[in-house]
Amino acid sequence: MPTWTYLYLCIVVAGGLFSVYANKQKTFYYISGEILSVASCFALFFSFYGIIQLSQPVVFSTLFLLYLIYWESWENRHHYSFYWTPASEFAKTVELGEDETLENAVQSIKIIKYASVLLIALLVLPVLYVYFGIVINGN
Repeated sequence: MPTWTYLYLCIVVAGGLFSVYANKQKTFYYISGEILSVASCFALFFSFYGIIQLSQPVVFSTLFLLYLIYWESWENRHHYSFYWTPASEFAKTVELGEDETLENAVQSIKIIKYASVLLIALLVLPVLYVYFGIVINGN
């Protein structure tokens, strides 16, 4: 496996640990769901690089990817209002600093929205690269 893969999988593990420790209610299904999500990501990469051999790699990889999408969508469901609410409306709900105006807050929120969408896209690209590599090659 290339070096970037090890780094990416370390980021996945760190994100999973952060998610479990940052969540206030640590229920069994939440912790097990996060562990299964990280394991699904690892299985995708291990299947792509031939570390594990699956009898139906495309089917299993599709199931791994669907679970990743399901879990991350469910886990982050409380954050969707940030993206769907216009920046001007969302800025009215946050506390402004003494020297901050509403216009500056709106501009900051827009920058944060675009930066977070870009970061999410960059984090998803390796998983899609591996998945489509499995689908195209059929491993």
